[in-house]
Amino acid sequence: MTPQEAQMLQDLVRKVEGTALTEKDPDAEALLQDGLGRDPDAIYKLAQTVLIQNIALEQARTQMERMQRQLSPPQQPPVHSTSFLGDCCITMRRRQLRHLRHRLRNIRRYRHRTALRDTRQCRVMRLRLHTEDRAADFCVRQQRPLLA
Repeated sequence: MTPQEAQMLQDLVRKVEGTALTEKDPDAEALLQDGLGRDPDAIYKLAQTVLIQNIALEQARTQMERMQRQLSPPQQPPVHSTSFLGDCCITMRRRQLRHLRHRLRNIRRYRHRTALRDTRQCRVMRLRLHTEDRAADFCVRQQRPLLA
């Protein structure tokens, strides 16, 4: 017997000794006495069976955990903004961009309604909006605060 097997048997004996029966079924006890009482090696065989089943159960648990780890995506720590003010600057800048888009729409509507040929104001607003959008997108991707 190996030291590992001896340890497993000692653990099993301790488990059995530490288990208190609250009640016994007389029919089950009679059946066990009758069936196992005829075989002098019954306790040995039962202990072997229990230990082998415990080993198989532990191997199945390990395999199941390994398979679950393979199926689940790796957990990545959440990326936190390192900005002193957090996301409030990004939120404020997004509001400003919405306001600029609204103004550009109004300019386009006005130009269309009055049929003005001079679209300089519209071009300036479009360029400013494009520049602001690119800056906002960059800062959001880099998780940096947007400065006005």
